[in-house]
Amino acid sequence: LSEEQTMYASKLFQLTLKHDEEIDDMIKSKLVNWEIKRLARMDKMILRMSIAEMIYMDSVPPKVSISEGVEIAKEYSTLDSSSFVNGILDAIYNEKC
Repeated sequence: LSEEQTMYASKLFQLTLKHDEEIDDMIKSKLVNWEIKRLARMDKMILRMSIAEMIYMDSVPPKVSISEGVEIAKEYSTLDSSSFVNGILDAIYNEKC
């Protein structure tokens, strides 16, 4: 990775940690008959980082954050995860952005 990519990833990670409770509250508000503790760990990580990027980083359009989160879910999580991640991120986008 380039230095710029490493710095971006570090910034995104720090923002995700800094706003973890607020981000988790956003996720919880969109879960229907489900608890956040039951989500697959990978899905939680994708959601958290995508939301942090979408809400707290002005340099990336929110729709790009959603698309990237969905693509990461397709690659690294279950068959149903990309649809789930898309639904949660889209709902948060429609409410917050």
